[in-house]
Amino acid sequence: MLVILKETTRKLGSVGDVLTVKKGFARNYLIPLGKAVRATKANLAILEQEKEKLAMQQAAELEAASKLAESFSAIDVLPIYAQAERGFLFGAVNAKHIVAALSKKGIEVSQKNIVLGSPIKELGAHEVKIFLHPEVECLLRVHVLDASKERPSDAGDTLEV
Repeated sequence: MLVILKETTRKLGSVGDVLTVKKGFARNYLIPLGKAVRATKANLAILEQEKEKLAMQQAAELEAASKLAESFSAIDVLPIYAQAERGFLFGAVNAKHIVAALSKKGIEVSQKNIVLGSPIKELGAHEVKIFLHPEVECLLRVHVLDASKERPSDAGDTLEV
């Protein structure tokens, strides 16, 4: 079934893309959630009229994502303190904790943009992928430290889990 995307979806495409997807995926997921519309003649005509506006909007989003990616390059390591015993955490560090730590540094990112293979359950350095735009991806080093140990004096802008 041919559909036109109404919003950017990480694994499918960006706004205005015309895709062929399985009927069930379109009927049960994309169309009811408002992520796509059927690619009828009328909808394709509307898309052609709005194509220039969409191109300008996508260029602006790409520029904003690139600027945000530059702010991530300024962060060498993002420290997060958690209660641990013998190198393992009592809980787990997930995307919610990383978003909170980044917001303390003045960087706003959505949880859905952070991709963890699995929740972090061990102390140490971990790399986290952040998708800011379909064309812009960043790697962030998250360093999980034991909260019961002595902290450095500049630990004011870190997060305790």
